[in-house]
Amino acid sequence: MYPRSFSAIISLGFAALSSAISIHKPYSNHTNHIPFPSHLVHQFPDPTWVENIRVRSTGELVLTLVTKPDVYYVDPACPSTATLIHNFPQNLAILGITEVQLDQFYVLGSNFTLSPVPNLEIGTDIIYSIDLSNYRASTNSGAIISKIADVPKISFGNGMDTLDASRKLIVIGDSIQGAAWLFNVETGDYSIILREPEMAPPPASGGSSLGINGIRVLPKAYDEVYIYWDNTNAHLFCRVPFSLSTLAKTGPVEILANFTSADLTTDDFALDEKEGYAYLACQQNQILRVPLGGGEAVSVLGGLNSTVVAGPTSVAVARGDECEGTIYVTTNGGLLTPVNGTFTEGGEVIAVKTKRK
Repeated sequence: MYPRSFSAIISLGFAALSSAISIHKPYSNHTNHIPFPSHLVHQFPDPTWVENIRVRSTGELVLTLVTKPDVYYVDPACPSTATLIHNFPQNLAILGITEVQLDQFYVLGSNFTLSPVPNLEIGTDIIYSIDLSNYRASTNSGAIISKIADVPKISFGNGMDTLDASRKLIVIGDSIQGAAWLFNVETGDYSIILREPEMAPPPASGGSSLGINGIRVLPKAYDEVYIYWDNTNAHLFCRVPFSLSTLAKTGPVEILANFTSADLTTDDFALDEKEGYAYLACQQNQILRVPLGGGEAVSVLGGLNSTVVAGPTSVAVARGDECEGTIYVTTNGGLLTPVNGTFTEGGEVIAVKTKRK
């Protein structure tokens, strides 16, 4: 943990993330129907960094932004309009998002900025709730926004997911401390529940590096789940079995994929339990697919010099029978590392068909 006095604005080691691009070695894409077909759902103005995404039970998308502390609503059926649900003036960016119960969303705000260089003010993270149960997009009304708690012990809250909805528990990945925090959205209590070597940021020359980034929870058996995460600068994708009753791991960490030899750096990801795959947003402008139990990583969309997914940041699995076999990808438009060193565009939401019906 960084000391409490270390609250000045610091420069994060994103150089380590972007430097891997020049020596990228592509992963296998030897499978049927690759690259997967995709189409644009919505594009924001340039520059806009779309950071994270959740899909409502009715199919609409809830998006967080880094370039502004905003949360947006996009309906894939009417994609031309993105509706600003709320701006959070106490923070400079909105990062992770999760849904605990139907239309009860929680987001993490942070004083993280991109310009002129990526900077983070440690100790400024805040958890907010967004109640969309009575939200009407046509009039942009009915959303209830509440501040839940300041979480100053968290250095860099990044990915979020729901651990146990019945007990109002979520997990938050801390990219600097290399840990997973447990947060009770009802009481505001929080503490570290996992701190594994595979979560830690690796040593970096000339700056800081990032450890755990995305975090997701998948049911395993009664009272047990798998907690998945990726480690950006250690190039790892991992999981660990975890007990909901004891709130402790029940076995060793499994490394499901290691991207070190390919010099790939990943951001957030989604788990498709039905199809048995994880889909990871790879900063080298592509989407990687890895079996949930581990195995070969396959590049299913984009590539090093591709603008199809310029700077992917997160992935979400579509909900509803009519959207089966679809994932949504968010991007930063190459804002962190321009494609070919020059190309940037406004952040996007892209729909990707992962299978043919």
